[in-house]
Amino acid sequence: MELLRLGPNLYDGFSLFRNKPHDASVKPILLCAEDANIAFDQSIVTWRGNLTKILCTPFLPGQQWAMNCRWVDETLLMEDGLSREPMTRNSFVGFKFETLCMVPHNQELSKLDEGLRQRLTATVSAREEYGVIVEVNLGEIKFLLGAEVDGLDTDGKTFIELKTMQNYKLDAQPERMLKYWLQSKLAGVPEILLGIRERSGRLIKLERYRVAALEGMLRHRGWDPMAVFAFGEQLFGWLSIVLDDQRKPFRLEYKGNRDYRHIELSIFDQ
Repeated sequence: MELLRLGPNLYDGFSLFRNKPHDASVKPILLCAEDANIAFDQSIVTWRGNLTKILCTPFLPGQQWAMNCRWVDETLLMEDGLSREPMTRNSFVGFKFETLCMVPHNQELSKLDEGLRQRLTATVSAREEYGVIVEVNLGEIKFLLGAEVDGLDTDGKTFIELKTMQNYKLDAQPERMLKYWLQSKLAGVPEILLGIRERSGRLIKLERYRVAALEGMLRHRGWDPMAVFAFGEQLFGWLSIVLDDQRKPFRLEYKGNRDYRHIELSIFDQ
């Protein structure tokens, strides 16, 4: 493959990276749903990343999260309540990998290699994204999720998730594998393309994984990935009982580690 033959360094261009402004608002999801005539009353509206953080809590006890929540009629809007961490080189490599792999859907095949060479030195930007909205149920609780997806696979029909990691075996990192699996499953993405890089940042290998196969790999490690959904159903079921018919804004926050786990609910006056 031409991409591997060129051996790009995924750290290149970090100083010029154009990150998107931090905005936790779910307003884009609501606007898209309204435009597509998708009903979201009596749903929890949030971003896929927020739900992923919450559901992974039983397996990733050191990952802190907080959600600021408010009601609009019978719809609950759930937004990230933590400030965004500064961009690092190890976070940037994912955006660089996406820039190298993705091409406009109408680009002529004869010009793919030429376009790749241009993308090697192009300024990497996170300010333009392609997103989808999906409906997910946890028991009787309905979610409307917004999710950024990387692009379409080579068949031009199905989505693909792009990830990159240092030169380790994925099945030796169940925490990472769980997040990859859950992110993709929530958005209905069937395959992941994983770019393996050296410590220096040079891309050396591409691996493909079926999302369904990751579930079996996790079970082989002794993890039951479906437990994340059972946890979510219990958590949000408990939340609905505690809140009852209250429609006040609230904050749901998790703090913990391997020895201590605590979820705190703070309800505010209007």
